[in-house]
Amino acid sequence: GWTDGRVVITGISGLAALAMLVQVELRAKQPMLDLRLFKDKLFSAANFVQFISQAGLGGLIFLLPLMLQLERGLSPLQSGLTTFPQAFGVMMMAPLAGKVYMHLGPRRMMMIGLFFTMVTSLVFVLVDNETNQWVVRGIMLSRGWAFALTLIPMQTATFATTKPEDVGRASALFSSIRQVGASFGVALLATVLTSRLVAHSAQLGNPATRNGALFAFHDAFFAAALFSLLGIAASLLINDRLAASTMHRKIPVEPVESAAAVGETAEGLVPVGGH
Repeated sequence: GWTDGRVVITGISGLAALAMLVQVELRAKQPMLDLRLFKDKLFSAANFVQFISQAGLGGLIFLLPLMLQLERGLSPLQSGLTTFPQAFGVMMMAPLAGKVYMHLGPRRMMMIGLFFTMVTSLVFVLVDNETNQWVVRGIMLSRGWAFALTLIPMQTATFATTKPEDVGRASALFSSIRQVGASFGVALLATVLTSRLVAHSAQLGNPATRNGALFAFHDAFFAAALFSLLGIAASLLINDRLAASTMHRKIPVEPVESAAAVGETAEGLVPVGGH
């Protein structure tokens, strides 16, 4: 529980270490993680959306194999073959997502992708111990399609206003945020699952409490959907005008601090594709 002494001590220690890290990195001339890059509004907003989306994605992909193996009795190989269509879905949708990005821009694409990610998370609330594995594979495939619609605009917009000399450090920070977000999602949804197992008087892998465990997983899947809902709200922070240099069309630009980074012209339009 959150009030357990070990949780409190390690939690406070972790926050103190994080504060020290921020202080050191902001003072270092050659920081390991250049936190100054977060002054870029688009970079900060895109990473915030990434943190939330990765939390939901990583958390659910942690929960599902537990359910398949401990409650349905699948082997690790069978479980992997049931969840892998998500990766296949990302590969299928990525080329199309790149084309759609040019017309919709990052904000609307992220919102659409996160909306369908939320829908697929909610669909898992209807999955029980008798649901056909091909249905689960279909949901994971759809989840991959949805994630591609989020991933492509997120990766593109994140670096839209980053200076060429800062791309390496920005990429390192982007990767770190992704890993931390996924870890956060796993930790939080594992906590939700554990607490709901207690609430339903159930134990993982115990045939006598199978129904209670299923309800606990459903509660955790619902919590995963809330991550996507929060991500949709966070996507409103994305300014398509700042990412206009990554799109094959001209977008009117309002006066903003980073307008020079995307190349505002005297006519108030952003030249796209270097033209």
